[in-house]
Amino acid sequence: MDWELKIRLKGEILEKLYIAYFKGEGGIEKSTFSDTIEANPANLDFIIDFMWERENIKIDTDSDIVKITLKGILVVENQEIADRDLIDMNLTIRENLIETFYELSEENSFGQVDSRIIAERIGVDQDEFITHFKIIDMMDYGSTLANGDVLISSEGKTYFEENYE
Repeated sequence: MDWELKIRLKGEILEKLYIAYFKGEGGIEKSTFSDTIEANPANLDFIIDFMWERENIKIDTDSDIVKITLKGILVVENQEIADRDLIDMNLTIRENLIETFYELSEENSFGQVDSRIIAERIGVDQDEFITHFKIIDMMDYGSTLANGDVLISSEGKTYFEENYE
């Protein structure tokens, strides 16, 4: 398989997974790629294995559902694999989320914030907030508590202070 084909297939798969993630769908059944991407099935399998080894994707072996990982999301955004407007929108939402999260956590001595308040302040519904907050969680900038509140981590505070103050 030539280099250009590898890059094209990687891009098409990651773009589809990125879009699925931000639509709240989570993942895509592996067989769907052979239905929607024009390529030899062996080449698709090779690229999927390649991306799995590099931790851009994960595969649920029971259901054959392929999901993008944090590393895959960052690859898509850094290499501009998906539509630039979608990437910009997602980055803006996450920047607003972390900024609002930090500011509200500073108002509470425990650093705990009601996720609904953050969602309302940044102008997203609760499902969209959860989708974006999972990335914040994967980056170790915050975590979700059992009552639905979110808690900023020391890494999240440091990230904000280094990048936004």
